[in-house]
Amino acid sequence: KKKTDVFWFLPVVFSCKTESADKGQRFRLDEAHDKDIGQNGINGYSLAKNEHFTLDIHDSADGGKYAELVLEKELDREQQKEIDMILKATDGGSPQRSGTAVIHITVLDANDNVPVFSESVYKVTLAENTPSGTEIIRVSATDADEGPNGEVTYEFSRISDKAVTFATDSDEGPNGEVTYEFSRMSDKTAKLFSIDKTTGQIVMTGEIDYEKDKKYEMGIQIRIQAKDGSGLASNAKVEINIIDLNDNTPVIHLKSNDNQIPENVETCMNMYEHKKKIQPHET
Repeated sequence: KKKTDVFWFLPVVFSCKTESADKGQRFRLDEAHDKDIGQNGINGYSLAKNEHFTLDIHDSADGGKYAELVLEKELDREQQKEIDMILKATDGGSPQRSGTAVIHITVLDANDNVPVFSESVYKVTLAENTPSGTEIIRVSATDADEGPNGEVTYEFSRISDKAVTFATDSDEGPNGEVTYEFSRMSDKTAKLFSIDKTTGQIVMTGEIDYEKDKKYEMGIQIRIQAKDGSGLASNAKVEINIIDLNDNTPVIHLKSNDNQIPENVETCMNMYEHKKKIQPHET
């Protein structure tokens, strides 16, 4: 500040406003002080041009003047965390004298962003008999907010079979449009997986046997939810395709048959056909 007759009660005005402040909201500023009185005292204020604020000047009860900042454009901390503006006060004397102060605004974070997953659908191919404890995938979501508002945790919101059914509707237009929902699977199957709330790591916690449960042929779908510290949430899907392994040996099941075969049977005759030709009195 230049050494003039005009001086500020505080040389720098610090003001912290949240990004959720509404357009038109007002913030009163400290008054400037001048050693002179009357016409040579404080006559007006001006604000350097900026994107967010304008200045509104008022007469105080004791004959002075004070200014209010008026928010004209809403703040967004993710785009601009701090704003510096020059406020100028002038007197009414001749020659006119002035003084300046810096208004420093720190934009506080509001929880105005939801977590965003890196993928809307994660696809995994998983072999049956995958050992318990194996990591199958790690999902990730980010939140543009800061502090607790930007801290993301993960949880399963739904685990379901893909083996749902078919539906038809004989109507036309919107009345004939059919939507499908994945059915909720058994508690046993739901316990096959767990997710780390902090890292998004999904691991096997059970064993899959392709031969014991045919619903694995259609795969498994997991719906995951990411939440920030204030409860804003988003969802993504993990689709798991189960692969059958060659983990079973062939087994031949023979049924005993005591039909007699004549000695003059034709060479290479189909035994089944021959059996049909033989009458009960011929055996």
